[in-house]
Amino acid sequence: MNWYEHHLGDYARDTAHLSMIEDGAYRRLLDRYYATEKPIPVADVYRIARCRDECDRHAVDVVTGEFFTLDGDVFRHKRCDEVISEFAENEPERDAKKANAKERKRLSRERRKSLFEQLRLHGEVPAFDTPIKALEAMLSRVTGQDVTRDRTVTSTGQDAGQPCDGTITQPPLPTTQPPVEKKKRKAAPSPAATAELPDWVDRTVWDGFVEMRKRKRAPMTERAQVLVIQALTKYRDQGEDPNAMLDQSIRNTWTDVYPVRVDEKQYTTLTNGRAPSTRRVGLTDMSRLAHGFENEGSDHSQPAEARRLAAPVDTSG
Repeated sequence: MNWYEHHLGDYARDTAHLSMIEDGAYRRLLDRYYATEKPIPVADVYRIARCRDECDRHAVDVVTGEFFTLDGDVFRHKRCDEVISEFAENEPERDAKKANAKERKRLSRERRKSLFEQLRLHGEVPAFDTPIKALEAMLSRVTGQDVTRDRTVTSTGQDAGQPCDGTITQPPLPTTQPPVEKKKRKAAPSPAATAELPDWVDRTVWDGFVEMRKRKRAPMTERAQVLVIQALTKYRDQGEDPNAMLDQSIRNTWTDVYPVRVDEKQYTTLTNGRAPSTRRVGLTDMSRLAHGFENEGSDHSQPAEARRLAAPVDTSG
């Protein structure tokens, strides 16, 4: 026996009257009794207790006389004999459990080895300490098959599928199978490509507006396309340029369309149709616009020679 139950309360109650030397001698004799699973030989009792003088031998005599019974040439202990007898009765069951535990460890190592080999065939290299359940999940994913633990192996060497007492389970080794190629889904056409646009909306400008909304995580739905086109139609009837409205929304990352602002219209005219961001319109440009509006209609915009020829001729003599 490698261990035995030691009830502290019972032991303290029964040995409270012993001296320190007597208590030590008693514990040494108990340990030897359980370790060898045999009674204490009378001829060796002093040596087992490691007595060195007459005081030690007297302590052993006190303990053996009170707690042990002389049976021929050995000292017996009632409690020790009961524990050893119970231990011997359960010995076969313990041996079977030990054998099963050893077999489970062996099968577990084989299982892990097989799973690692199968995963390497599919290009997967998991960490060395990955649990078996995680390895089975990975193998199920790459093979497309459910890897289960359904084969029974017994500690007595019976065939798989014939359970008996003390059985342990072992999963079957998965068959090698090439990875299943998943069919790629065809990408759905973008809303910009399916939208039915009026002929007065530039497809390039519209695609840019749709792309801008997509990057803002506000993609165009079919209903949104209908509403935007309706808004463009309404503003077009009011004299607005739909393409300029879309460009304005693209420049300012707006998800809706609005009438083109006055400063953008003026700057577009000033730059011969180029409409950069309104933030580039500076004070110099606005002063040029104001100066142009003040001189509108003046004949100073004509060349000097043209002004001379157009002047009225005095024919009064």
